[in-house]
Amino acid sequence: MIITDITNIFILFIKGQYMNELNLNISNKKIFFWEDQSFLQFTTAYFLQKKINCKLYAIFDTTNKTKLFFKNQKLTNFEKIWFFHEHIMKNKKPDLEYLRSIEKKYDLNLWLLAANERIFYDFYDYHKFSENEVLSIIEQECRLYEQILDDVKPDFLVITTNLHHNYIFYKICKAKGVHILFLTTPRLAGRCMISNDADTLPVHLDSKPLKHELSFIELENYQKKHSKFEDTKNFLSGFSSSKWYLLKAAIEFLFLSDNSNEKTHFTYYGRTKFRVLINSINDVLKTRSRKKFIDKFFLKNIPDLNFIFYPLHLEPERTLLINAPFFTNQLEIIRNIAKSLPLGYKLLVKEQSAMVTRSWRNISWYKQLMQIPNVILIHPSLPPDELLKKCSLVITINGSAGFDASFFGKPSIVFKDVLYSKLSCVTVLKSIEHLPQEIRNTINKKPNLHELNEFINLLENNSFKFKLNKFSSNVQQSIFLKGNLTDVEVSDNEIQIFLNMNKELLSPVVDEYIKVINYYVDLETTEK
Repeated sequence: MIITDITNIFILFIKGQYMNELNLNISNKKIFFWEDQSFLQFTTAYFLQKKINCKLYAIFDTTNKTKLFFKNQKLTNFEKIWFFHEHIMKNKKPDLEYLRSIEKKYDLNLWLLAANERIFYDFYDYHKFSENEVLSIIEQECRLYEQILDDVKPDFLVITTNLHHNYIFYKICKAKGVHILFLTTPRLAGRCMISNDADTLPVHLDSKPLKHELSFIELENYQKKHSKFEDTKNFLSGFSSSKWYLLKAAIEFLFLSDNSNEKTHFTYYGRTKFRVLINSINDVLKTRSRKKFIDKFFLKNIPDLNFIFYPLHLEPERTLLINAPFFTNQLEIIRNIAKSLPLGYKLLVKEQSAMVTRSWRNISWYKQLMQIPNVILIHPSLPPDELLKKCSLVITINGSAGFDASFFGKPSIVFKDVLYSKLSCVTVLKSIEHLPQEIRNTINKKPNLHELNEFINLLENNSFKFKLNKFSSNVQQSIFLKGNLTDVEVSDNEIQIFLNMNKELLSPVVDEYIKVINYYVDLETTEK
């Protein structure tokens, strides 16, 4: 008994010494945040600092009015901060030699990122960027990033990437050995995970044994509980829905704002008040006319025939522009799929419900789709579950529909390696010329029930409950006039109220960050 007590005391002493060393090592760590005005990183930093003693740094990609809050706030103690747009000037001649060295040093393809940047090309109506402007902006970004990283030498980067400039920062950090803490989803609504990339499992994998194996009927119900369609639908229901706040935002922008972002932010170049007003009116008119076209010509019921299902991706969005940069022409992809169909099959193409936030797509684009043989357009209001139940195969560039299909016992083809592409019922297309044969090879595949259960178990063990869309909706509702205006003034008091209201929602996120930080620190301590 005495020996046992002494042994336990010794174990506790060793464990205590180890935890003290671990906490000491954490206190020396530098955590860098990229805050893109989503308030997710800022609020994370606020709660993280209350739980662990570490040094925080941040770069803010924010509008001028909101910048004043981040510049003067006393809620979170950052050692040093930068404001991204302060360092990007107009009309500078690019240094091509420097840019070539950046590509080589950090394994970057800068033109690939630039050509797919929604602000530079295709999706931005206010300003036509010249080649020199684009390269000059990227050069200034890279010089800023190298200066920051040489100055701070952070241990961790907390970031999500949606545009070329935060993606470049992420890539440079990764190349320099900074541990990436990237909040992403495991393709299950209502759950998140912290990884080192947008669509990969965490490096700190937890492989607990499978407790219970679900049948396909149970898996269908599981998928419905984690449906991204319903999650998006709930998010959109509260987005820019208030006419009063829309009017308030219009008055604020047109009559009370100096619109200084148009001069200081390349993401706002050309956005004069007059042009924004005209574009806003045009957007309302386009949204109405396009919705009438959709309601008239898109089917709201599934026809009784053999079909393959292709769900359209939201555009513009990082899913294509950054994750699948060579597959951004969905019209051409659908045309190639339609050419590749086996006889007796149609291709059902469903519009993405969230495209309402982009004023839908051009009617002429829809008409081109309608002219492709074997293609039938499906109304965005139809739940994808109904299509997944009845289809023979799902084809998607890199969307979640391929994963959802497996819950309904259906195979899928993807154009790029994705989180779920290791499932045997998923085929990654290597070449477009192989598409006809791959469709024929894949269409008769069936998901392996045990394999699927094991994969879901892996996702659940390495993710946590967090309603990211709920948080984003709360930000829009509380801070940005219900999603109607992004350049707003906010006070410490307003943000403190917001923090208090969202403390419980954010708690699992903060705990998970601490868990992952501890994992890396523990790894370093063990290696020593």
